[in-house]
Amino acid sequence: MLSRGPRTPSEFHTLFSTAVGAGVPVCAHKHDVAAFVSLLALWIGIQIFMHVRARQARGVFIDEEIGLFSWLGAAGFLAGLLTVSTYLVVAAG
Repeated sequence: MLSRGPRTPSEFHTLFSTAVGAGVPVCAHKHDVAAFVSLLALWIGIQIFMHVRARQARGVFIDEEIGLFSWLGAAGFLAGLLTVSTYLVVAAG
């Protein structure tokens, strides 16, 4: 009996998005424009890729609804952005 491999959880995308969101203010703080643009382009590219693939699969990406990936990814990105931005403001003051 063949079974499918383990499902890739949407939590991985959340953690990845949190790391990218945390890296954006760090790059901005260091005035590293290339890394700043690269991080944002990578994250936006992954979002577009997921939505295109999900559209082809009737709204499903890696066995989960695309909405789950999108919302958790956006929440992770914003959490990383907010946390590191807050830290940089408090540390500078």
